[in-house]
Amino acid sequence: MRATANVNGTITPLAEAKVSILDRGFQYGDSIYEVIRTYQGVPFFMEEHHDRLENSARLSRIKLSQSREELTREIRRTVEAAGLAKGEDAFVRYMITRGSGVLDLDPATAGTTSYVIIVKEIPAWRKDHYERGTTLAIPATLRNSPLSLDPNIKSGNYLNNILAVAEANELGADDALMLSHDGKLTEASNSNVVFVIDGEVRTPLH
Repeated sequence: MRATANVNGTITPLAEAKVSILDRGFQYGDSIYEVIRTYQGVPFFMEEHHDRLENSARLSRIKLSQSREELTREIRRTVEAAGLAKGEDAFVRYMITRGSGVLDLDPATAGTTSYVIIVKEIPAWRKDHYERGTTLAIPATLRNSPLSLDPNIKSGNYLNNILAVAEANELGADDALMLSHDGKLTEASNSNVVFVIDGEVRTPLH
């Protein structure tokens, strides 16, 4: 397959995709996103992901210019353009930015929302992770407090997580295990945390 991008309906190889430098997603991380994968070339749980995207938009006060029907059509068109081989599946990330405008934090200065769709190979775990496991470090950087940023928003602003990974790297770990402001376990930098305790599968509530 070919790594492929779709920026507002224009499909190109991923490395050739372009967005405006005035786009608020580029300037401020003012964007929301979803990640899905395909099974037998078909995007999985599309309606559920659209539900969550629309909830992120509502909580972020982003007025979507694209319908879910348009996004579904463009996602499928991008997957087709990527040229998946028979039996091959893909990683799909689609994001909505608040749009382009003047350099001003005021969201009222933004134009219509923009979308970017990326289709590429599904990331694979490194062989040594399977053989020796993965090491985690607990960084000083805490997960964003829900009083500051609602965790139900899948925001493109990942500075909090990036700083946690940078600390984990400095500590020689593969990833960060992030705590909440009150010291409770939340997640890794970009994945859920699941434990098997006394035969039961458990995961943090936060």
